Amino acid sequence: MPESNLAYSRIVLSTFDDDLVVETVNECREAVGGKASCVFAFVSSDWRPHLEDFLEIVQIHGRSPLVIGGS
Repeated sequence: MPESNLAYSRIVLSTFDDDLVVETVNECREAVGGKASCVFAFVSSDWRPHLEDFLEIVQIHGRSPLVIGGS
């Protein structure tokens, strides 16, 4: 089993892109050992039209029941 981190962070400077969000969330999930009990996500205001899609991707691919965030 891979070593698990208690926390992992990632900064992505880009416009919203479904595939990039999925890739980033998968990387973060793998870095913490497969499942996070809570995800903290912060996005810029230009992602506002995509927040529902973003949250759905984070919950599904991050396998996290709790997502806390801000903009």
